[in-house]
Amino acid sequence: MLILIVSFDPSFIRFNIISLNKTFSKPLSRRKDRELFPLLLKNGLIEDGANTYEHLLATDWPTRERYIEASTKFLEYITPKLLQADLADFLASKKIELDIKVSVVERAEKFTVDCGKNDLIELARFSIEQGQALPTDVIEKMANHGIENQSIIFLLAPHLAPEMNIEQLFRILELLKGDYPQLVSTSIKRKRSA
Repeated sequence: MLILIVSFDPSFIRFNIISLNKTFSKPLSRRKDRELFPLLLKNGLIEDGANTYEHLLATDWPTRERYIEASTKFLEYITPKLLQADLADFLASKKIELDIKVSVVERAEKFTVDCGKNDLIELARFSIEQGQALPTDVIEKMANHGIENQSIIFLLAPHLAPEMNIEQLFRILELLKGDYPQLVSTSIKRKRSA
């Protein structure tokens, strides 16, 4: 009987065949072995968990994307730390299931703490396309990063109700280009004269 133990770091994969007491190491080529990790995952040779995914952070996005596609538990352990700078690629991926993406969008405040403009652009696009509401703090951050005015207005629409904080609405509008800042100054003047 042979027992196969697989261990890896991002550049090598090691197969230990216990009954033969031999170890084989194989250097990984990124392009050629992108399917290796999903294959190992599907066959139960590596754990479907945060520790495994953490090792994959040293690989390229297409390798991580294929791993996420093969994972049955990714939704349970995805965190902002694990997603790191992949938010835009993650949301744009055609391979990752919609429910996993929606789960991240529903926790957008946590996942946008250290993200860049491209991540915010993709988050806005995905949220609008899927009809997902974003918290006003995230929308304000998008406006602050110069995300397209039309996207900001679309994202604000679900919040334009009596309970929205008017000062925050004014701050967001002031950050937009075009005539939007004038709306704020006109509104403030009318409010003061009333």
